[in-house]
Amino acid sequence: MANRPQTPIDKLFRQAADGQREPMSLPAVAPLSDEITRRQQLKNDALAQDIRLKEQTLQRLFVFLTVETAVIFMMAFMQAIRWPFGFNLDDWSFRLLLAATISQITFMLNIAVKNLFPRRNERG
Repeated sequence: MANRPQTPIDKLFRQAADGQREPMSLPAVAPLSDEITRRQQLKNDALAQDIRLKEQTLQRLFVFLTVETAVIFMMAFMQAIRWPFGFNLDDWSFRLLLAATISQITFMLNIAVKNLFPRRNERG
């Protein structure tokens, strides 16, 4: 039993058996400033992750909208030269397609900017 390390309970029993009344020393506890620092670091990490997520979301949205715009411009070009295979949409359907695409791009960017970057007074 002498080879076994002394635990705080063992020390307490030994002190009680010897009649000692000295208080036991408690294990060291991290100071409060360390806990505050750790919490602040967690907040900073969460904020950095939030910023990265916003950047990724906007980049993906811009890529999607760029591809969509390129497709619409290609369709407009094909409509103008009637190529390939005599590509032709009715005027009203082509105008509707262009108006709907431009509206969609405008509203998607507006919604993305409002949700990803709310005003300070709206955050609560």
